[in-house]
Amino acid sequence: IFYIDSSFFRVFALPLKFGKTDGHLATDEVIISEAIAEKYFGATEAIGQIIAIDKAQKPYKVVAVLEKQIQKSHIQPHFLLPRTYKNEPNWTSAAIYNYVKLKPGKTETDLKKYLDQLLRTHIHPAVGGNVTFEQWYNGNSAVK
Repeated sequence: IFYIDSSFFRVFALPLKFGKTDGHLATDEVIISEAIAEKYFGATEAIGQIIAIDKAQKPYKVVAVLEKQIQKSHIQPHFLLPRTYKNEPNWTSAAIYNYVKLKPGKTETDLKKYLDQLLRTHIHPAVGGNVTFEQWYNGNSAVK
């Protein structure tokens, strides 16, 4: 299961076999893999079908089916569910993969400057304790 937000398909070009999406999923919608569509719905069209997911067996409506992937990637999703943010982002969480697609003309150096600013404005205030940013960043606690 991958939880995605509306930017997912702007970063990853996963082809759809059936259905369509702008990447924004309602809280009760799911995109499934072709393998899951075949497993649960067989020859029946999966679009519009309801599938229960997770221990809670929450029902989701299928809005798209991903084509089988041949490429080598750790992203081989069977379920794409909407990522909902109940609170402000937790800047210190390492529980979520984050991906960056640079705009044309931007470089890795530009990204590093931006990420360093995020460290200074969001991460250090949350976890830096009583030390200056420089002490925290140059010590063993900072993520670099």
